[in-house]
Order: sequence, then C-alpha cells, then structure tokens
Amino acid sequence: KAPTASPSSCEMAYEISFETSSSYSQASSWALVYDENTSIVAGIGSQAYNAGSTYSEIGCLKSNCYNFSINNAANYNLKIDGITVANSDVLVGNQVSLFGTCEEIQD
Repeated sequence: KAPTASPSSCEMAYEISFETSSSYSQASSWALVYDENTSIVAGIGSQAYNAGSTYSEIGCLKSNCYNFSINNAANYNLKIDGITVANSDVLVGNQVSLFGTCEEIQD
C-alpha cells in the first residue's frame, strides 16, 4: 500500500530514509506492518534501486503497535514523530524493530 503523502493531521508520523548498498541495490525493500495481524500498512517491495543512492519516504500511521523491517539497505533511519526508533550504520540482510503503542510482555 502506498503511504499517505505529507500528513497534516497524523497520530504517528513516520519518516524513513535509507541508502542502497552497492552489492544489494536490486533487492532493497522495507515494510511497516501491524504487529497484531502482520498486515503491511506501508512499504516498498524489492525494486531496482540505483546502487549507492539515498531514498526517503514520509507518511502517517494510526496509533498502534508496528514492526519495521528493512532488507539489504545501508545507513537507514526510521523516525516516528521525529524520534529515531530504528537505524543502522551498515546493514546487509534483514532488520526488524518493534515500535508504537506496544505493551510490554508480562512474565
């Protein structure tokens, strides 16, 4: 699904930026997924990105618990309401981060 462009009223505003690596640019992808039912709410599937290029996306999410995953990207950064919730200096492979209104697991 395509994210909402330039949200004016937003429960959770997100901004993702990432740089494709020179080795894996053809397989770079990312997704924001509802934690409860794994529905993808925003993301880009594997696409033919230019190697070593930087891409960014902004959008709006409803207040909820989400998983963020990114594959084959370098120097990525995910911000929610201006606060970094996931980032990496260099990443090859898959990274998943949980954020939002998630409840702590009780022992």
